[in-house]
Amino acid sequence: MDTRRTEMLKGVGVMGHVVQPTIDEGVAMISSAEAAGADWCVVPDAFGWRDVWMMLTAAAAVTDVIRIGPGLTNPYTRHPFVTLAALATLAELTGDRALLGIGAGGSELKRHGGIDRSDAPQQVRDLIEGLRAATEGEPPLPMASSMPAVPILASARGPKMMNAIEASCDMFLAFGQPHAHLEATADRIRPLPTGLGWAPIRRGYGKEGIAAITYALLNVREPIRRDLGLSEEGERRLREVLLTEGFDAAVEHVPDSALDAFLSDDDVEAVAAVARRLGVECITVLAFDTGPLDEQVTWAREVLDLVH
Repeated sequence: MDTRRTEMLKGVGVMGHVVQPTIDEGVAMISSAEAAGADWCVVPDAFGWRDVWMMLTAAAAVTDVIRIGPGLTNPYTRHPFVTLAALATLAELTGDRALLGIGAGGSELKRHGGIDRSDAPQQVRDLIEGLRAATEGEPPLPMASSMPAVPILASARGPKMMNAIEASCDMFLAFGQPHAHLEATADRIRPLPTGLGWAPIRRGYGKEGIAAITYALLNVREPIRRDLGLSEEGERRLREVLLTEGFDAAVEHVPDSALDAFLSDDDVEAVAAVARRLGVECITVLAFDTGPLDEQVTWAREVLDLVH
């Protein structure tokens, strides 16, 4: 693996969590990340939301240094050929500031789109391998665009997905994992050339942070949901409220035991101690609106300063 790609994703990242952002809101959020000094920023490729590649194209025109990309796209709602073409286009528009964030796609793909994700590990692996081949001058189609060395950010929670991506992505992002699982994730990544990033869900995020936990809780494996105190009936109710009333109402149905399992303190030294033990090279913060991100990015830099 080319470790230069891993270097491109070290530092401070921003993961967009603005719900159903307009193009203007997505661009404003990325611009705020750049103004705050973040190294990279990703925006969701969410089922039924505005097109992420069009949003990134608009952001490319008004940013200068920040690396940008989808976070996270998947191999189901977009054919890999389409993703590779869009990525090559974004790299050209940004002067090689593009990144590719990839995962298996959320549970909504099956629930609302009827998409079977049982072969997600293979599909994601094929997408990564296709990108690597294109970078090395072997595009999937003879007429395909050339591809620069674009770094790959990936995230997963289950063991099958981790097996598929942990050695082939450039930075593995631990996000939406209970604290009890972080050590095992770090143990898997540590022997590999892959970098380890962490997106702690801070208590200071307030209700928006709990909304992020809500999504994470519904996308971990069922035995973990039960261990975290979400009963079968509680899960049914949580999904129903989320669908009909939105995140603001759904957060009231997340059990306290799950909150404690996911939330991290705001204390820089405490978070840095965990990050140092895990071997974290990137701290990612969550952007819930289009406002300034200076406090969050500064907080993340202070964490990394103590880690190193």
